Amino acid sequence: MQFYLIVPFIFLFLQILKKDVLKFIAVLLTAIIGCIAFLCFNSPIAFNFMPLRLWQFAAGFCALYWNKLNPEEELPENDITHHHLLRHTTPPLRKAVPQLELDPDCVSRLYSHHCQRLRTVQRPGISLLGADVFACSSKIIDANEALEFNFYSSNPNLKDECMMRDMDPPVPAANLYQYCLSPPGNGTLKIMNIGNSYAKNLNEPIRDPFKFNYSEFRYLSVLGGFAIFNDPDTQPHTDLFRQQVQKYKPDVLFITARFSDYFKLPIQDNDQLVQEINDNIKFFEKHAKKIYIMGSMPVFRFNFMNHFLQYVISKPEDLEKLNLDQKIADEERKHAVERLNRVECEKCKIYDPSPEFLENGKYLTFDRNTTMSYVDNSIHITETGFKLLEPTYAKLAREAMDMV
Repeated sequence: MQFYLIVPFIFLFLQILKKDVLKFIAVLLTAIIGCIAFLCFNSPIAFNFMPLRLWQFAAGFCALYWNKLNPEEELPENDITHHHLLRHTTPPLRKAVPQLELDPDCVSRLYSHHCQRLRTVQRPGISLLGADVFACSSKIIDANEALEFNFYSSNPNLKDECMMRDMDPPVPAANLYQYCLSPPGNGTLKIMNIGNSYAKNLNEPIRDPFKFNYSEFRYLSVLGGFAIFNDPDTQPHTDLFRQQVQKYKPDVLFITARFSDYFKLPIQDNDQLVQEINDNIKFFEKHAKKIYIMGSMPVFRFNFMNHFLQYVISKPEDLEKLNLDQKIADEERKHAVERLNRVECEKCKIYDPSPEFLENGKYLTFDRNTTMSYVDNSIHITETGFKLLEPTYAKLAREAMDMV
């Protein structure tokens, strides 16, 4: 009630002042004096007494009049709309919708429009060109957001319904796991895919090349579960993975996990982590005929997709800057790579999918032809990125079927 009694008089006073600079000075002084008074009074009284909180209201007016005194280049209405959309977009916790078909000319339209906007300040409003750009950018945003990975939902990329989602024996839900037994195929191989959220994320790219040449295919995806070692900052899960591998005795075992920072620490003499990895792999080799371990991946920026979409709309000519410099990325993961090189095993193979993203000294983060990101906000690989991995997993599938 205090607000409605006081604020009308503030608006009336501001209307009396004719120049924006005078209005700015007035609200600035109000904000400063009000803030000092607010800090000097007892907290409960100050919080509930409107005049002492007036400084917060005045601070908002300071921002308004500061912008009026320092006008920036006026953006077309369609750009303003998309900047607003991107600033308020959070990673969607929903099932992915079908990927939208993108007009191949969309990217060139966005780029041409942006270059034109840099050359001359346009008036607000959507021209014919602006309307086309608006439609193109909306399609690109929607198509990319549809690729967002959600660990807690049913796998949106799963081509067949899971026959079983609960492990045997059951484990507490607190472990935050996802488990799936696919329908039986036409072959005799027993295949298992274990790891952290990447095991679920990459399960279909791993399964597809086998073309149902298996009798059973299952995955176990556990948050914080690296399968071959325990991270001190997460719950220990190696015993759970050991139990499941021992129970099902897969012919082919995939260990699919993005490694934590703990795995990238400098290597010590008689490195305890290497010994732990060797011990776990030795156990898995007792129960599996062939083991494939995904190597260390380059580190992509967290919340990457939102960052990427902002560039698509506001700076499409700078999209190439989002690709990772190979030297910097490889330096960051060098200890992880060296640690894996020290692993001793007879039936295992460590494969590195990162070269599939490499081009001219850069790890690519998006498809230039479709403006679709290879990485989502939680740094999982998107369906667009899956296409780059097809040669890697096709080669592993052929090798596994020939050797086992």
